[in-house]
Amino acid sequence: MIYLYIVVSVFPLLISYFICRFIIYFSHKKGLLDHPNEFRQHDTPTPYFGGIAIFVSMSIGFVILTFSMGFLFFIALIVVFSFFFIAGLIDDIYKLSSIPKLIIIIAASIISPIFLTTSIFNYLIIVCALIFFTNSFNLLDNIDGLSASTALAVFLALIIYRYYVFPLTAPIIIAFFAIAGFLILNLPKAKIFMGDTGSLLVGALCVIFTFLSLEHRNILNLKTICFFPLFWLPVYDTFSVIVVRLNAGKSVLIGGKDHFSHRLIKRGMSNLTVITILFFITLIAGTVSLFSPPLFSAEIFVFLIAASTSYELLTRQK
Repeated sequence: MIYLYIVVSVFPLLISYFICRFIIYFSHKKGLLDHPNEFRQHDTPTPYFGGIAIFVSMSIGFVILTFSMGFLFFIALIVVFSFFFIAGLIDDIYKLSSIPKLIIIIAASIISPIFLTTSIFNYLIIVCALIFFTNSFNLLDNIDGLSASTALAVFLALIIYRYYVFPLTAPIIIAFFAIAGFLILNLPKAKIFMGDTGSLLVGALCVIFTFLSLEHRNILNLKTICFFPLFWLPVYDTFSVIVVRLNAGKSVLIGGKDHFSHRLIKRGMSNLTVITILFFITLIAGTVSLFSPPLFSAEIFVFLIAASTSYELLTRQK
């Protein structure tokens, strides 16, 4: 058992970190860099294929876990997540516009749940959740460390909630440390970005691990409501930035420095302060809600959205 805990923690962390180091070296040598512009927060050209390190290190962990525990389910997870990895990689390489990008996300979201459930209702809900949250985590990847740290908060809450079911928590732990290895180099000021390769993958990981953590994997169970607070940040960021852009007469499909995190930074917070505060809010609220009755969890979710909105309105610059 000690061997397995090393496999699902130390190995993915180290593999992810050193692959990121190689990607940084290779990207600078070949000029594969994300250059600053009016829509970007960074001010120096930065490598953006960090999602490759996350996927590769996570997949290696899943393969080792398969041989250690004899569960082919972990291989199925690699197949499921590979659809989003490939979708993001295509976008990073070819710099797709919004519509083609949405099409490949929808395609990945339609195909992947086939491997997870036989229930038509579960399948349809998972497809919708994947389409929304892969996009929302992609939008959330707007300042250094935010998308990755939010995913870590979600994973940690799920690990605490299902700590006694090792076959379930093992892949979540692997994904946690694979992203942590990347995050070491993605904290402000980031040496590498996850790119769409990483953000689409991270969104899919959060949705699918949440589904696997449900009671009897039944979305109709009222307990499903208890998972809502885990996703308050991508939900709030997505809808609030749409409102902000529509109010300003801008297209919702064009990027900008008007996300929730950007608005907090404009109020005087540092990048590191923003991701630290949002990480702990997500972790604490999400963990508490998982151990609470559905009604109280719904109240937590509504409170987080209302509190964020109220804070922004009260501190709005004239």
